Amino acid sequence: MAYFVIGSVGSFPQIIKNEDLEELRELGSGTFGTVYHGKWRGSDVAIKRIKKSCFTGRSSELERLAHEFWREAEILSKLHHPNVVAFYGVVKDGPGGTLTTVTEFMVNGSLRHVLQRKDKYLDRRKRLIIAMDAAFGLEYLHSKNIVHFDLKCDNLLVNLKDQSRPICKVGDFGLSKIKRNTLVSGGVRGTLPWMAPELLNGSSNKVSEK
Repeated sequence: MAYFVIGSVGSFPQIIKNEDLEELRELGSGTFGTVYHGKWRGSDVAIKRIKKSCFTGRSSELERLAHEFWREAEILSKLHHPNVVAFYGVVKDGPGGTLTTVTEFMVNGSLRHVLQRKDKYLDRRKRLIIAMDAAFGLEYLHSKNIVHFDLKCDNLLVNLKDQSRPICKVGDFGLSKIKRNTLVSGGVRGTLPWMAPELLNGSSNKVSEK
C-alpha cells in the first residue's frame, strides 16, 4: 500500500460489471497486474486487472489481503477533488475471477512519461501549475487523514489537452501493490530515491504534519 489512513470502514465501493467494460489498449503491465485504457458508460477510464498471484498464501493471509483491498477501495471511492484521480469502483468478476479497479483516465499518463518525451515541452509556467495542482491534491488527502507514501512523477497523472492550462492529479494509491509491507506492520514502503530519510533509518514510525 502506498498510503496510511486513520479512520473507520463503512460502506463498500461501487461494484461494476465486467461486461460493462470495454478494453481499448494496454497501457502497461507489471508484477501486480495490467492497466488498460478502456470505456465504461461511454467515458474513458483506466482499468487495472490485478493478478491472482497478489492473493496467494495461507487462508489467514488471504483474508487479510482481501480485507485490505476492500478497505482501500472504500476509502478511495470517498475521495472527491479536482486534483485527485477519481476512483469509480471494483469489478469482482474479471477474467479468470480476477479483481479489477476502474479509475479516471488521464490522457497523457504519468508526469514522468511526459517529461521524458521530447515533443511535450513544459515551460516554467506549466511546471508551476502542475506543482501547485499536486500540492492541492496532497492538501486534500491530508485533510482526510491520508498520507501518500509513494509520491513521485510516476504517480502524478497529467492531462495536457488544454495548452494554456495543464491538469495534474495525484494517483496510484497502491491497490495494485497490496502485498508490499507497510509502515504499520514494521516494513518499509515507498520508492527509495523519493523516500524521507527517517523512513530509511527507522528513526520514526509516526506521521509528521510538517
